[in-house]
Amino acid sequence: MPSTRVRAVLAAVAALLTLAGCSQEDRGRAPDTARTPSYGPSPRPAPGPWGRDRVVSADCVKGGRFTAVSVRSWDPNGWKPVAERSFDVPASVVFWQEPGREAVLTPLFDLCRENPSDAVYTSDALERVVPRVRAVFDRDFTRMAVVLRTPDGKGTHVGFVDEKGLTDLTARDGRAGAGRREQNAVFAPDGSRVWFTYETPDGRARIGSRAVTGSAALRDEGPAAAANLPLVVLDGPPRAVQAEMVHVSPDGRRTTASAEDLGQVLLDVPARSTALTGAAARAESLGECLHAVGWAGPDRLLCRTRAGTFRTFGTAPGAAPGPVLAAAGGGGSEGLVVSPDGSRFVLVEHPPGDPYAGFRGFRVAGTAPGAPSAKVPAEALNGQSLLLEWR
Repeated sequence: MPSTRVRAVLAAVAALLTLAGCSQEDRGRAPDTARTPSYGPSPRPAPGPWGRDRVVSADCVKGGRFTAVSVRSWDPNGWKPVAERSFDVPASVVFWQEPGREAVLTPLFDLCRENPSDAVYTSDALERVVPRVRAVFDRDFTRMAVVLRTPDGKGTHVGFVDEKGLTDLTARDGRAGAGRREQNAVFAPDGSRVWFTYETPDGRARIGSRAVTGSAALRDEGPAAAANLPLVVLDGPPRAVQAEMVHVSPDGRRTTASAEDLGQVLLDVPARSTALTGAAARAESLGECLHAVGWAGPDRLLCRTRAGTFRTFGTAPGAAPGPVLAAAGGGGSEGLVVSPDGSRFVLVEHPPGDPYAGFRGFRVAGTAPGAPSAKVPAEALNGQSLLLEWR
């Protein structure tokens, strides 16, 4: 566990991040530092094609005149697809970096871009990419949040795509000035609102949301960081966390989070939307845990380490890291999703040091020392497929 001095440094850094995005009214609110047992864990999905014990993948499908995102549900016991949905991506939706135009923050870049240099977030590590892309869908993968460029190219709107097509929520608002750099569009788990970061007329970064039904009026949700950090909306009373690698613990009380210059930390789940506000209270450094993959138990995290190996890290006071999981591959692997019971996870194998240099397939490995691993035989999955969730 970190020393008192390390804890103090982490708290100071997180506090500065928070104050940078806070307005005067935000600073007057009560701090959201208390643990809140009433939030509880996220509900398990019901049985069905998109329900329990299913692995969900996403692919960006491009043709001569169309682009679509294909989402599939897989049975991990035989790795056969059991359901599929397709989301058409109209030309107005931002999914690649147009030459000569200002970069737009949207997780669809992670899924659809072809050029590594088109990255808009700080890292391409798949442990970071998976939570970013998962957040654009609602709980049951029926809607996908998107960012759109305005016709004059001077602003960005937010909206969503479902089986009926594209809905531009910002345009539905209709108020003057709507659409000033609305980006980072993601869904609330229940699919009721699209959340995003936006810029106020006086240049402040904020978190906002718009309802998918009704007038879609902008509702301010709290301070945002003026940085290229993604957004994730938590379950329970909906609130957003602007950070990388957000994984809420099984009991719903704690979450992992990461930001540039802060590293991977563990903190209490914040009571309201924030850009790492909760880290100012009880941030704990996770040391050699470079990239959090997910929770392997109530008090144990699965991580990829700075050495490129996988091991679990205890989050209880005095807990020691587990041994290296040798069956999970070496420095050419990245972690994707963890099973609901925490006993298994899926990783992707590629040549060490360069994920774009080749693809060696997916593998299921155990989170316990000595657990066997096995190749995923699904031929439909390829190097462009991204596994988003093990439900």
